[in-house]
Amino acid sequence: MARSLHHRGGAERLADRAQPHLAAWAGQFTDRQAARLGWRRDLTRQAHIGVNFLLGLLDASGVRLSATDAALLKKIPYLPHAHVTDILEEAGLLARTEHACAMTAWAQRRIAHLPKAMQAQVEVWLAVMRDGTTRTPRQRPRTETTIRLHLAGALPALTHWAQDGITPRHHRK
Repeated sequence: MARSLHHRGGAERLADRAQPHLAAWAGQFTDRQAARLGWRRDLTRQAHIGVNFLLGLLDASGVRLSATDAALLKKIPYLPHAHVTDILEEAGLLARTEHACAMTAWAQRRIAHLPKAMQAQVEVWLAVMRDGTTRTPRQRPRTETTIRLHLAGALPALTHWAQDGITPRHHRK
């Protein structure tokens, strides 16, 4: 059953349901990440709220949150979904979804004919498109359909360049 922010008593109570030890550890982790990345105080506070909301969804120790769980924060406009997702990924609390893995496998099959250096560049692009990034240049995660369309549009040029011996550094073989 899909979870919602109204899971077990409403959004307000989700943060209270977070396991105290895990919430304290995640709070310290969030503070370290915020300091490392130079976040403003209000952004750090909002990230804490988002992390605690999602930790309140966990029903047992050792269980990870899913990308679907993290996507629930998109319904609350003042919570920084991408920042919270980054924190949860860095902390090892967010599981990779099978859907994301299937998307990655699909893309790897499409680029298998390209030189390894080109494949590496496309994989970096794919990760940014799939997961987004809060680092400059910032990028919001894109839908699977958008990623597939962009890769399908780029493949003819990439294939042509590979056949002509052009590598990602713009040198001929």
